[in-house]
Amino acid sequence: MTEVLHILSRANVLQPFIFFIGQVISLETFGDPHLAAILLKKYIKDLPEPLFPERLYPTIRRCPPPTDDPSDISSVTYIRDSILRELMPCAYILLSNVLRKQFHISIFAANVMN
Repeated sequence: MTEVLHILSRANVLQPFIFFIGQVISLETFGDPHLAAILLKKYIKDLPEPLFPERLYPTIRRCPPPTDDPSDISSVTYIRDSILRELMPCAYILLSNVLRKQFHISIFAANVMN
């Protein structure tokens, strides 16, 4: 029952966006950066192929964990040199755009909070 309520609550959150299909959605219009995150998550989940295909799972699992040392960039280097190079060009472009949008969402959220 909890799962059904969760699905229904997500559907209600996305309901206002049905009228905006094919139009630009502005964060300022809705004032809630979490809605943008929900839309991005839904879009990625609904892709016909995953951004990170199953064949990449062993490579992803070998990624060194991040550390508390700010000078340790081994995780970033591994992701850049081993994982991202294995992505299909269309997945790489989509991921790049999604990360850019998330950056803008985080700036917007920080401004809303202040």
